[in-house]
Amino acid sequence: MLICGGLLAAVMGFTSCKKVPEEVTITDTRELCQFDYDEMQRLQQNPLWAKQPITWRRVPRTKFRVLNYRAGKQSEIAVGEARGSVPANVSRWYGQLQQTFSGDLSELKTLEMLDGVTGYIVDVKGKFLVGKMAGTAVEKKDWALYGVICKLPSGGIITIKMTGPAAEVEKEKANLIRFAKSLKIISKSK
Repeated sequence: MLICGGLLAAVMGFTSCKKVPEEVTITDTRELCQFDYDEMQRLQQNPLWAKQPITWRRVPRTKFRVLNYRAGKQSEIAVGEARGSVPANVSRWYGQLQQTFSGDLSELKTLEMLDGVTGYIVDVKGKFLVGKMAGTAVEKKDWALYGVICKLPSGGIITIKMTGPAAEVEKEKANLIRFAKSLKIISKSK
């Protein structure tokens, strides 16, 4: 027992004396990955930037998603650009959960974002049809959609939409609001 204790003390003494360098020079290289290419081409493909919550996992962008994330086991967060009007997009989101929107934006909570632009918060629960656009819809009960839609002064529409099981979406609502507030449009001239 005494020998083991002495050996442990010696090992601890040697490892604690090691000086950790204050500055490290990295000489290794790695191959570029999908995220590197996205960052290199950001201003051509994606002028949007936001602070990603630590609980979200970034996944590759798709044709209709400028920024793309996952949270929890099944929730997806998509940032995109849309056409049409804000009420039409809100109505489309309600329809994705088999609900109906009255068309009155004053019924929705608002959020100031993008230096004074009003965002409309959509919070709806119901049955979600997953994969409807691909033609093989699977109905998910007790799902939720939580998101923000805003119309830019230029006329474009920015959407931030989270869909997933209602319990997962509920846990991530505060993160989505913080994310939306941090959203910025990066100028190509900088």
